[in-house]
Amino acid sequence: MRFKTSGDQGGLFDYQERKAELSQRSTPLDRLNERVDWEVFRDVLEKQLNYKHEGRVGGRTPWDPVLMFKIILLQKYFDLSEEQTEFQILDRFSFQRFLGMDVSDEVPEKNTIWNDKERLGRQGMQECFECFDKELREAGLLAGKGKIVDASFVDVP
Repeated sequence: MRFKTSGDQGGLFDYQERKAELSQRSTPLDRLNERVDWEVFRDVLEKQLNYKHEGRVGGRTPWDPVLMFKIILLQKYFDLSEEQTEFQILDRFSFQRFLGMDVSDEVPEKNTIWNDKERLGRQGMQECFECFDKELREAGLLAGKGKIVDASFVDVP
């Protein structure tokens, strides 16, 4: 008897078909994107991050502050470490779609996520999350935390 298996590696069209199929399925993150105007956060974020007044020449260009805030939201509401946040963005189409990213896009690494949170500081984070809570209320939404649980396999003697 033959059984279905994953088969060959697949190609570009397989990827496009999978992505099209997934885009037809709405997730809570898609609904959040539809109902929240993310640009509302830009002024608060830019004020708190204060990138314009560093006076340094060269260095890496900072990531878009709204994108980084959305990443921090994913981290908070899915209870993820910086390392797991980076991995989940790389791994999950739903996270990529929420962030407006594609598989070919560069993803902020764990240290960048941590640095942005440090740069925002306690007061900046509080101000941003208060603004986010206000936007949720105005959109008629309520946020609840979730968890992504990974299975663990441990070598035993």
